[in-house]
Amino acid sequence: MLGQRVVWIGGGAAALWLAVRVAALAVHARGMGPVLPTGMVPAFMAAFIGVFTPILLLLAQLAGPLPNWRRLVAAGGATFLVAVMFEIGVDEAFLRVTGALAWQYRVAPVLGGSTSLVGVVMWPLYGAFVVAVQDGLRQRQIAESRFSRAAILAGEAMFLEVAANLFALLGFHGWFFFYLPDDLKHFTTFAVALPYFVAGLVGVTILDQLERVARPVWIGVGCWGVAAIVVGVAAAG
Repeated sequence: MLGQRVVWIGGGAAALWLAVRVAALAVHARGMGPVLPTGMVPAFMAAFIGVFTPILLLLAQLAGPLPNWRRLVAAGGATFLVAVMFEIGVDEAFLRVTGALAWQYRVAPVLGGSTSLVGVVMWPLYGAFVVAVQDGLRQRQIAESRFSRAAILAGEAMFLEVAANLFALLGFHGWFFFYLPDDLKHFTTFAVALPYFVAGLVGVTILDQLERVARPVWIGVGCWGVAAIVVGVAAAG
């Protein structure tokens, strides 16, 4: 059990390092660059869905059988709401503690770039992926405790951030989001590992609770609606 966890987490760290190196070699963008024009945002969102849906589906199936669609919808909506709150809170905390934001979105930025309108499709897709992978890990007894699952979730998030930025840089010639710390070439940063672990603990706890709900779909839809309103109002303001 312990050996499996060490291999999984160690392999994840090595994959993250390799992904950053490959991404850094593939692009030569310097600085944050311009914000993606508003007219290009729908195309970005459509391309994002088209590229990452099959990739995440394949990765989730490698972990194990997919959960039923109700759990996927519930996890997607809940993840969107939790992620938006954490994005805003963590970026604000970095600003207060260090005097600078941790990241800035460069595509459809909201609240100074702490979050993005792209979250309406990105976070539900990610949430469905997370619940599928978490179920597979538990079934294989690789990660059963909430702490180990949160640690793996944090590593997954950082790896996928590299992939998302590489997608934006190669396909749209600009950053999706730009991390101000440069320890991982601005694709992501080890500085967010602890906040991501905390967010992971909250996330897996919510996902576990959703398993006990009679009609999780409605919770997912409701969470998505609340988060969409929050982001929409912030964008309009």
